[in-house]
Amino acid sequence: MDDKYYIDNLTKYSNTINLALKVSRHSAGKQVEDKIVWACVLYTKICVTGLSIFILAPNSEIAEKKIPHWDFSSLFSLTRNLMECYQTMFYLCVDDVSVDELKARRKLFNLHDYYSRKKLFSFTNDKQEDKKIETFVIKELSETNYFKSLNEKQQKHFLKGENAFFISREDIEEKTGTDKNDFKLLYKLFSSNTHSFPMGFYGMLKGERGTGVKSETEIGYNGLALETAEQYIKQATKNMLDFFPDIILELTEMEKTYLK
Repeated sequence: MDDKYYIDNLTKYSNTINLALKVSRHSAGKQVEDKIVWACVLYTKICVTGLSIFILAPNSEIAEKKIPHWDFSSLFSLTRNLMECYQTMFYLCVDDVSVDELKARRKLFNLHDYYSRKKLFSFTNDKQEDKKIETFVIKELSETNYFKSLNEKQQKHFLKGENAFFISREDIEEKTGTDKNDFKLLYKLFSSNTHSFPMGFYGMLKGERGTGVKSETEIGYNGLALETAEQYIKQATKNMLDFFPDIILELTEMEKTYLK
């Protein structure tokens, strides 16, 4: 793997993340409907994570390192996080579903959030449990027509609060136009490093990666992380411009080409 692959992806990433930051700034403070409010929140998270990736990327314009530090594992972790954030943004804000289904999706998020916090505090001496809140979030979800349309087994499953989504990440990706296997391949690769599974560090025995030093493997994997993250940031930016078409007037002709 030569340097050109990495440099090309770094250049594209630089253009896209800087454009995304500009769009994010221009979308701030606008009065919008609830769906777009959440899109703004999630897009901000995408931009923040995207900027962190840019800072870590070797030889990027804002990487304040005298000696480039090659750490594809960290870029993989951040890229996976960014992918998941865009999936949430698409699921809650972009996907073309009925108003009632969208409402049910948000109510399931609330239920998942409640049980996640309850479980978190169960590991401390400050156990927090509010039956009134629990009853409320369950009632709100149960009263949606979409939830009522599910069979009894599905309803019992989702009321456990273990799932934040009604559909899988693979199905969300397919809705965005991504092949399921393409997504699963990348997600598995990025996850193996996020969780330090054997596949993420066994290769270190050969000395070709994981030491912070430039190598053919590091060049390829760092480039792959930038290439993948750039695609998700670009799609999220296109979605934001659909929500705020007036921002397009603020873009230069060159910036518009970055979205193609």
